[in-house]
Amino acid sequence: NFGVFALQEQYFLIGTVPIELQGFIIGSLTLGDRIDSSFLPNLRAFFGGETLVMVGERIIASTLPAEVQPEELTLATLASAVTQTDGTAQIGADDYLITSMKLGSDDSGEPVSLYLLRSLTAALKQPNQQLKKTLATQALLAILLGSALTLVATRKSLRLLESFVAFMRSVAETGDYS
Repeated sequence: NFGVFALQEQYFLIGTVPIELQGFIIGSLTLGDRIDSSFLPNLRAFFGGETLVMVGERIIASTLPAEVQPEELTLATLASAVTQTDGTAQIGADDYLITSMKLGSDDSGEPVSLYLLRSLTAALKQPNQQLKKTLATQALLAILLGSALTLVATRKSLRLLESFVAFMRSVAETGDYS
């Protein structure tokens, strides 16, 4: 089982597994980690996005950039993003894809939730840059190809016109209308 244990405003994520010997429980293995500024960066590195832990409507730990104001991160904003089909919310200047996981409840019964946030703005930055490069290259190739085709068509038309003009001059000089 997993749960959250609060001790003097410090929160711990704790997991317990029974130890069995010949069908009898002889003890338990309990491991825990403090939910604080050292816990979330490890999770952030694993997940590749921002992380946030809330107890009730209070943020207790976050890896979001400092310019994101806490008042923008209300439980209602996050909860509505998680329950929506697209699971997105705007926080600060970025749009985030959000999912949550309930870690348990603290001693007073308030839910403790982990929110995983992935910036769509950052995630789409590289593909957008690659798309812009591809479109610019294709536009340049289209211009070059169009110019080449125009040059070929113009030369062919001018040759026909030059041969017609030469024929008309020869008829005018010789007077042979046959």
